[in-house]
Amino acid sequence: MIAGLRACAWVVLALFASAAISSAQNRARLAEVELVGPVSGVVLDVGRAGSTRIEGSLSAGETRRLTVPVPVDSDALHAEPLVRFDEPALDVGARGRVRFAGWSKTPSPLERLAAGLRARSSPALSEARVHVSRAAPIVLVAALVIALALRRRAGLALVAALAAAAVSNPLVSAPARESDAAVTVLDGDADDEAWRRIDAAIGEITVPDEVDAFELVCDPAGAPVTWLVSLDRPSGWSARSSGTRLFVESVFAAGEARLTRGRNALAAFEQTWLRDEGAWTARGAWPIDASMPPTSSSAPSSSPPGWLASNLPQGVAVVIAREVSAPRKPTVWVRVSLP
Repeated sequence: MIAGLRACAWVVLALFASAAISSAQNRARLAEVELVGPVSGVVLDVGRAGSTRIEGSLSAGETRRLTVPVPVDSDALHAEPLVRFDEPALDVGARGRVRFAGWSKTPSPLERLAAGLRARSSPALSEARVHVSRAAPIVLVAALVIALALRRRAGLALVAALAAAAVSNPLVSAPARESDAAVTVLDGDADDEAWRRIDAAIGEITVPDEVDAFELVCDPAGAPVTWLVSLDRPSGWSARSSGTRLFVESVFAAGEARLTRGRNALAAFEQTWLRDEGAWTARGAWPIDASMPPTSSSAPSSSPPGWLASNLPQGVAVVIAREVSAPRKPTVWVRVSLP
């Protein structure tokens, strides 16, 4: 009963979040900036929308032209950002110059996507919270007292420490959720080349190196954003906004990396679900280059997380899968409609 209510709650949350995000404005525009050294601590200030900080310095005579993301309130606003410096030079007259060269005129990459893909639900995010039982401090104090009492007997002290760790382990936990603090979703139709990619995180997000053009959506929509850009690295831009859900939307070129019932040419999956004729079935792990596995009775759940299963096209088969997890990497979900 509780699990069912939790699933319903995530579906409702996903629907509200998707509605807000689909109607939200893109909060980032690319701009061209010319720098002539010596300069350091360059900031492009756009008021309440936020700022872009260009980290690093140029020596006298060095020049650089950069493409950088700049936070904006709306795609319709084209006001030139104010250039300022976080590290004032001792001799202002010796400083080089920074010139805002204009906004990029490249159209949004999302214009290539089918309307149905853009209407699908966006990732539901939750901040990781660790639950600590009230008994945990008592166990730790008792372990400390025992360790002090046995400090002259190293062997027994070690045994006591291991016993305390074993007792404390179930008292501290991070319960599994249907959502994560950082998620990547690949949304596609099996017959289409252009898929939607969403990288989502709370508080801070880095644009993946393989993403050239993107839109940034924030929840709440008007939260100020700070972009961090390195002079020494043309990619790897990071956006920060405390407590804000950040969604970097881009286009993923599927190419030959497709999913069909007969072959998984995309990635190794640790969990797979198929909706066919209106019903979800769990299929378990799906190795790369293998055909879709049969229905699995040992899967943890017969249906995928609620936020992934909402706003999907009707009358067609849909596969949802979670890639094999990697250490310190976001959870990657794939959601593809099949012919």
